[in-house]
Order: sequence, then C-alpha cells, then structure tokens
Amino acid sequence: MNNASATINDDTVPYNIDGGLDGSGVLDVAREIKVRVKQWAYAYKVTNETRYADRVYRELNVRSLIIGFVIDANDRPPPETINL
Repeated sequence: MNNASATINDDTVPYNIDGGLDGSGVLDVAREIKVRVKQWAYAYKVTNETRYADRVYRELNVRSLIIGFVIDANDRPPPETINL
C-alpha cells in the first residue's frame, strides 16, 4: 500500500510510444497503468479512502480522452458501489 500512497500525486502516465508501434511502446504504457490502478484499487479496498478511487478515475479518464472515449462525470458511480 506504500506504493499507492507514493504514486497518488504523480502525473498520469504519459502516452509515449517510445518503442514505436511495432515495438512494445504501447504495451509499456498499458502495463504501467495496470500496475498503478491495481495498487490504488487495493488501497481503496483496504482503507475505503475515496482518494484512491478518485485517482483511478483520473488515470482512466485521461486514457479515455486520448483514445476519444469520454466518460461523463455524471455517469460515474459512487466509489462505494464499485466492486474491485
């Protein structure tokens, strides 16, 4: 859970395709996001602190904007109703 606390204020993972589309660049970004989301989800589940759920939302919302899928904040379920 220390990792979750240490990264909660970090910037969102940059969308750099450093390995190129033929390399592992896109997968590197996805892996980093997956690690962070799992850490924050676990921290939320253990502590019930909504700052972790909010951070997951922020990271995934930025990702969705990059690929053109917009998450409406009004459609977002309250964190306590999300089963992680």
